[in-house]
Amino acid sequence: MSIEPLNGCLLVTFRMRLTAQAVIDTYRRLEEDVRYRDGWPTVWDMREIDITDLNYDDLSVVAAYDEGGPNRDGFRVGVVASDDAKGVILKILLTIYAADHKQTLQIFPTIDAAKCWVLAR
Repeated sequence: MSIEPLNGCLLVTFRMRLTAQAVIDTYRRLEEDVRYRDGWPTVWDMREIDITDLNYDDLSVVAAYDEGGPNRDGFRVGVVASDDAKGVILKILLTIYAADHKQTLQIFPTIDAAKCWVLAR
């Protein structure tokens, strides 16, 4: 995973096999980044993740995870996904995240579309 500024927002690029532990490790890294804690709008590029091992147990573990991360209530997370199946699974996973962290998320086909949405206020 990499975190870099992208014209007023953060671009978080994921290149990993998606498991409960990978998701939790990612949350922890994001929570440690001062820009993320300070509330920068965020685009998550998840086009290169591998969801083949993701299962119901993983989703349950992620849903139960809460270590009191930064308060980002009301912020937007634009998620970029490469295909419909991945988009559906990501929507389930990220809806759990958004509900726990009170953020709004939307799935997009491109980084530019996600960036425009997260920066629109």
